[in-house]
Formats: sequence, structure tokens, C-alpha cells
Amino acid sequence: MKELLLKGLRPEQRFKGLLVVIAVLAVLLIGKTLNLVPDFLDELPQHSSRSSHDIRQNNLSYEELVPVGLMLDTGFYFLRDDLGLMHVTRFLGRSLKSLIEIFQNILMGGRKGFGFDAPPWTALLVIALVTGYALKGWRLALLAGGTVSYFAIFGLWKYSMQTLSLLMASVPISIAIGLVLGIMCYRKKSLENVLLPLLGVMQTVPHFAYLIPVFVFFGVGTQTGVIATIIFAVPPMVRLTLLGLKKIPPEIVEAGKMSGCTSRQLMFRVQLPTARNEIMLGVNQVIMQCLAMVVIAAFIGADGLGFRLLNKLNTLKLGASAEIGIAIVLLAVVLDRLSRAWAE
Repeated sequence: MKELLLKGLRPEQRFKGLLVVIAVLAVLLIGKTLNLVPDFLDELPQHSSRSSHDIRQNNLSYEELVPVGLMLDTGFYFLRDDLGLMHVTRFLGRSLKSLIEIFQNILMGGRKGFGFDAPPWTALLVIALVTGYALKGWRLALLAGGTVSYFAIFGLWKYSMQTLSLLMASVPISIAIGLVLGIMCYRKKSLENVLLPLLGVMQTVPHFAYLIPVFVFFGVGTQTGVIATIIFAVPPMVRLTLLGLKKIPPEIVEAGKMSGCTSRQLMFRVQLPTARNEIMLGVNQVIMQCLAMVVIAAFIGADGLGFRLLNKLNTLKLGASAEIGIAIVLLAVVLDRLSRAWAE
């Protein structure tokens, strides 16, 4: 039996199974044509405790045989209102909003940017050119400098700086959370067994699904978009950190122990530096995931290029929408190339 499960069904068994499926399908189709199929095999499931009149009057759905949505709504509001979790989430939201404002004022000038004026756009152009050339050469320097020039020439400087401030707030937090969780999973197998399925679900859930619970707990605003971005960007960092730690050869760990390293020294001076390639790849993935989610978070009030693009699409200004779309693509490509070059 075990060999049969490993090798799969034999050809004659697959053929017999196909014949059975065809026969059942033919019986059901013929029975439906002759009105011989029972109702429970033909009609969709309905509420057994409510009549069709009640469903129509109350605008209920025939598909809600099990009211999962109602139970989730009740759970959300119980956590938010009855347990008072809303006060904690709103405090975190205000703290994140203050952090975002600091980054915005540093890039664009203002009181919370330590009182300094906004730096000239040419200063950021020089930073982009020098960074690109130092990491990869003149091609990456031209790409980074050309992207900064595009923002300035097409009047997208303000919105680009808002997007960068969101990334500056969300990327370090996502990296820190992912790194800590990855180390904890490496040290505790039980936590890994619990956390990895949750991470798999988080990575398969559509982007917009993250906006619903975050909106319930944190309200509408820029900070809400950053929180949704952090939640979406953490899983790849956790997985790649765990992968890098698991790939470390046992000889390196034993050499560190023989040198008299404590568990903390072994982790931060031996294991993490050895796993730096996978960790840097995780940083690259976090940056790309944050940029993707920052654009989508415009639906719940996040500022930046995504919010500007949403407004232009709503007013059917296709030319301006194309300009903003190109800016988002250029920003994504530059951040991806810079982070990859940094990892290499």
C-alpha cells in the first residue's frame, strides 16, 4: 500500500476511475433532464432556519449556510470594543504617524524634521548617483539618478518623498520583526511548527484582505497603511532568516562553541554573519513587498504615489496615471537593484 501511494495509481486503475467519474456525471445530467435528481443534489444550500421570504426581506445571502462572516465581525468588534484593544492599536497608530511625519519633514522640510529646511533635490540626486556607483557601477548610478530626475521633472517630487517616508518607516520595522521571529523559530522547533503555517496563509491571502482587519482596529490614515505594509512584508523575512540559519554548516557552529562563545555571541557573531546572504535577500524582499503594499494602502488613506495614482484613475486622467505608474515602476526597479547590489 505504501509503495502504491508513493508511485500513484497504475494506468488501468486511473482508467477505471475515469470511467466511474464519466458514469456518475452522465447519470446526474440525465437525471436532471428527466427531473429525477433530488433537490439537495441540484439546488444550492440555503438557510434551513429561515424562509425564502425572510431572506429576501432582510437582504440575506443564500450562500451563507454557515455565517462565518458574522462570526468574524463579532470577534473583531469584541476585541476592539469589549476588550479595549482599540486603545492599544490607536496608541500604536499615533506613534507610527509621528514617526512617518518625522521622515516626511526630513525629506520635505518642516518643524518635526528637526527644524531644518527641505534638502534641495540635487542633493538627493547626488546621493543616488554616488550610492549607485559605489554599489554596482555607473549603470546603476545612471538608473538611480535618472529616477530622481524623473520625479523632479514630472512634478512628482512631493508624492515620491511621501512614498519614501512610508518605506523608511515600514522597512526597518518589518526587518526587525522578521529577524527576531526567524531567530526564535530557529531556536524553538515548536514555535516554527506553529508559525510557518500562519506565514504560509499570510503570504497567500490577497493584498486587499489585509486592509480589512487593519481598518477595523486602526482606522483610516497613513499609519494604517504602514501597519498593513508591515504585516504583509514580515513573512518573507522570517522564512529567509530561518533558511539562512538552518544552512549554516555544523562545523562553524562547533568552532564557535569551542572558542568559548556564549549563546548570544554565537548567534550575533557567528551564525547571523554566516547567514548574511539569505538575510540580505530577505531585506530585498521586504523592500519590494513594502513598496507593493504602500501603493495598495492608498485605498485606506496612505499618502504618496499610490494615493495620487488612485485619484487620477478615478478622474480618468490616463496620461497623468501613466506618468505616476512609470514613477512607481522606476522606484521599484531602483530599490530592487540597490538592495541586491548591497546584498552582493
